[in-house]
Amino acid sequence: MKTMTALAVFLLAQSAQADVYDWARVIEAEPIREWVRVPTEREVCWNEARRHHHRDGNATDVVVGSVIGGVIGNQFGKGKGKDAATVAGALLGAAIASDAQKHDRQHPHRDDVIRRCRIETDYVERQEITGYEVTYRYKGETYRTFMNHDPGNRIKVRVTVTPAE
Repeated sequence: MKTMTALAVFLLAQSAQADVYDWARVIEAEPIREWVRVPTEREVCWNEARRHHHRDGNATDVVVGSVIGGVIGNQFGKGKGKDAATVAGALLGAAIASDAQKHDRQHPHRDDVIRRCRIETDYVERQEITGYEVTYRYKGETYRTFMNHDPGNRIKVRVTVTPAE
């Protein structure tokens, strides 16, 4: 029975200590500004010329051309005709390689234009409002608090009521 009485007294004390809400008049809401670095991305593009170079002519190209031509020429004819076809193929292969070298010397390169882009991040510093220093008046008393938003012309306040005893 003693436990029940203690519990009843505790619950009665808790209910007597209830929170009550009211409204107070805002006197001032001063914005608090801070410098912040904000990342901003931008695309940077440019045109890039890519030059294609042809190889400088050398004897290797002519030798390789004559060997390939000789092998192909050797596939034709019989006896002395086969030898003649081999020599003719070798001369033709060397001539083709030599002409290719002359063409390369006359047209040494060509340019292709390639568009390249990349994303770059810049940081811009600017002031931002990070909160408000709020001064308000309730029942003739002035109070100050910090809020993360502008409260307007009034603010909800908690009034705690406790027993006088």
